[in-house]
Amino acid sequence: MRAIYESTTIGRHSSRWSTADLSFLAGAGSVLFVWWMQERRRRRDRSSFGLLDDLQLNQDDDSVSISDAKCIYLDYNGTTPITPQVLQAMMPFLTRHFGNPSSGHCYGQAPRQAMDEARLQVLQLLGRPTADPSSVWFTACGTESD
Repeated sequence: MRAIYESTTIGRHSSRWSTADLSFLAGAGSVLFVWWMQERRRRRDRSSFGLLDDLQLNQDDDSVSISDAKCIYLDYNGTTPITPQVLQAMMPFLTRHFGNPSSGHCYGQAPRQAMDEARLQVLQLLGRPTADPSSVWFTACGTESD
C-alpha cells in the first residue's frame, strides 16, 4: 500500500500509478484490467473507449496517467434514471402534496390515498387482486428492504 500512496498526488494534479498498483486496486477485476491495458496499448485507439479516454498510457515506464478524469459513480441504485411514467405519477407528490402518508392530518390524506392505490396496482400487476393490500410494502432503498 505504501507504494500506492507515494505514487499518488493530491488535488487536481495528475496521478501516476504503475500497472501493478492499478491491478492491486482493481482487486478481483485485475486480470480484466490488465487485459484492457494491454489491448489498449496494442490498438492505441483512444476514441473507442469513451469515459476511459482520460487514462493515458506511457509506453516508456509502463504507467498510467489519470488527469482530470470524469467522475463515474458506480451506485446505479442511487442514480437510476426515472422512467417518464414514474415521474408523471410522482409529480403531484413532489410539487403539491408534501404530507407523510402515515400521518393522520389533512396533509397526509392525499399521499395515503395514493399509497393505497399503488398497493392495489402492484397486486393487480402480480395477478393477486384479492390479496390484502397491507401485504405490499414500499421501501426507500435496497438497504431498507433487507
